[in-house]
Amino acid sequence: MSHGTVHDIILPPGLTRAEYDAQTRVPLILAGNITPFLVATIFVVARFWSRQILKGSWAQDDTWVFTSWIGSLAHTLLNCSITFYGIGRHFTVQLPQDAVRVLVISYATRLLYQCILATTKIAILTLYLRIFTDARSQCMVYGMISFVVLYTIPCLLLLIFECTPFYDSWNPYKFPQTCINLTIQVYMSASFNIFLDLLMVAFAVPRVLPLKLPRLQKTGLIAIASLSSLVVISSVVRLIRISTLNTSKDLPWDSYDFTTWSSIEVNIGLFCATAPAIRPAVRAMKDALRMNSSPTTSQGARFPTSMSGGLELEDGEAFNGTPPAVPANRYWITKKGRVTDRELSDADSSKCVLDSVSTTRSPESGRTRSATESDGEMGQRRAKQGGGTLFV
Repeated sequence: MSHGTVHDIILPPGLTRAEYDAQTRVPLILAGNITPFLVATIFVVARFWSRQILKGSWAQDDTWVFTSWIGSLAHTLLNCSITFYGIGRHFTVQLPQDAVRVLVISYATRLLYQCILATTKIAILTLYLRIFTDARSQCMVYGMISFVVLYTIPCLLLLIFECTPFYDSWNPYKFPQTCINLTIQVYMSASFNIFLDLLMVAFAVPRVLPLKLPRLQKTGLIAIASLSSLVVISSVVRLIRISTLNTSKDLPWDSYDFTTWSSIEVNIGLFCATAPAIRPAVRAMKDALRMNSSPTTSQGARFPTSMSGGLELEDGEAFNGTPPAVPANRYWITKKGRVTDRELSDADSSKCVLDSVSTTRSPESGRTRSATESDGEMGQRRAKQGGGTLFV
């Protein structure tokens, strides 16, 4: 395939040869590869925080997610490094000694791309094994995992031995003359991946629809189960871009977004594998934000945000350390009006604070409240001990 020569170049109107040679799409390539990876990494970290730190568990799907993330990291670094060797610039500024490096990096990224797509799908399917435990669902999931393995191995072998001998894959004088038609391999791999993505959506969504859940919650579950459709969209766009490159006369310049769509497809797959397991992390972050927001009362007083901080009472009266005795009929001012300490309900604005404070143990002695001790008595006891709170 000819991509043009220095002699048959036709400069765009209004550009000199120097201005034409100075044009670059390298920033677009870097942004198109780094941004999807960073977004996927946020979800991967949230997943591992949820699974390992908050829940203290690790399953087979976590291992596959971690493997996919390592592959995505290597894929991103390789796609970015290729810009050092002329990709994203016009063919008129390409150096002969860079051709081998470009072909070696391209060879490695094709192999990584195929492996990452397989491991992310296995990650999603092993998650399904933990969720759908009935015998029929288990058999279907194992069947899909087998399908992933059975089509990935031939695709990898075709990539490894795409040229004869295989090291012609990075020989600029023989590539692609001694190689198979690479477009066939690309379309074959994409067809298998798209088919399996649609199959996973068709498997998961019908199992969510019969669940008797609130509408919003069910909608969220259906959206999560349908995430694989995003991979289908990115895969189709990637195929369209490949088809347009077949007629390119300035391949290093025109192929700038090919790596971008490969990165988007890989990292969307990683997002699909991690999103269903991040709910504990999201819930923990929301609780932390509530705890740090320090909501105010209608009189300008603030509810306590720690066990050791001062506390402002009704009418601006405050104490810090050892407070005065609290009358049994002490009222609290809340957004709902005047209520006793026993009338604070789950709907009160201080619910997030109350939930996070232990109401059954003294912070110093650790003694459990007796069955006959009232809420007011316990509040006075804890306040006198110098570290408690009157909110019980």
